[in-house]
Amino acid sequence: MKIPKIIERFIFESITATFVYKGHKMFSATYINPENGVKMKLFTCYDEQINSQTFGISVNKSIISGIPTFEKLIEIAFELVRENKSFLGSNQIDSI
Repeated sequence: MKIPKIIERFIFESITATFVYKGHKMFSATYINPENGVKMKLFTCYDEQINSQTFGISVNKSIISGIPTFEKLIEIAFELVRENKSFLGSNQIDSI
């Protein structure tokens, strides 16, 4: 897994957690939009029901989870930023 330095307008800020669980490398990476301070987190989850690692994205406390692969996680992160230019700007309330 190679974490990208930039996802559209979001710049990599830090790895906030790394550990291993059942042989899977777990992590949480934080990105920030320098224009408005919005943060996006990419992270791993371990689903005990399916005995497998999955991935997720969190922006403004909303979560997309159950992403099956790291590659799909990165693809969805780029798609999310492109699709939601309004929630990344300064006038977020008008978009609801």
